[in-house]
Amino acid sequence: MDFGIWVSGKAAKTTYLKTILLALAILVTCVGLAGAFYQLPFSFLTVQISYLGGYVDNPIGAVIFSAGFICAGLLIAPHAVYLYQVLLPDVKWMGRLSAVFFFIAGMGIVMVGIFPFDFIYALHITGAIMPFGGVSVSCLCSLFPVGKKLRRKANWPRLWQVLVVFGELFAIMIVAAVLAGIPVIQELQAGTFSSGNPPAAWALCEWLLLFSAIIWAVGIIVISPKNLP
Repeated sequence: MDFGIWVSGKAAKTTYLKTILLALAILVTCVGLAGAFYQLPFSFLTVQISYLGGYVDNPIGAVIFSAGFICAGLLIAPHAVYLYQVLLPDVKWMGRLSAVFFFIAGMGIVMVGIFPFDFIYALHITGAIMPFGGVSVSCLCSLFPVGKKLRRKANWPRLWQVLVVFGELFAIMIVAAVLAGIPVIQELQAGTFSSGNPPAAWALCEWLLLFSAIIWAVGIIVISPKNLP
């Protein structure tokens, strides 16, 4: 693989598919191993993603967690340029915004690995917000060029592809907003919110958002054309 061509977003579609699947494999592996070494009972329903990277309760698993997230984030971030390339030539400024926020999401994953939540909490929280917020905004922005392609009947994507790839992420975003977002807003309004006591569904929503975001990122590549415009 030519690194320069890959970073420029002009490598073959199969190259980007392989590298983002590699990033996914790294994430799944490091999460699985970190969960296995976690010294407290582990459940997707109760254990937030960040807890696996905490050195106090998971000294061995945290090393694996951090290394995996840093590697995966560095692999994911350059796909932002490829995303911009495949969204061309429609609504270019929205395509640029989508790519920028996708890059931010990738670098946020790196930050989560570099700054454990029990080390520099403020930087960790910043990094944790970046992947979720970055992918969400990137997805929303990409809908504009994708929608224009549908209207002008371009060679990609098909409507069913958009419904599947985008629909799963939007569905999880709505579920997360209802189960975790609304309770947080209500607690903030009442002045009772505490970051140490999040809503009961918070951990589950984190995991669902993480993997649905990855599915969206992989899906964009899968449905993209073989040849760039």
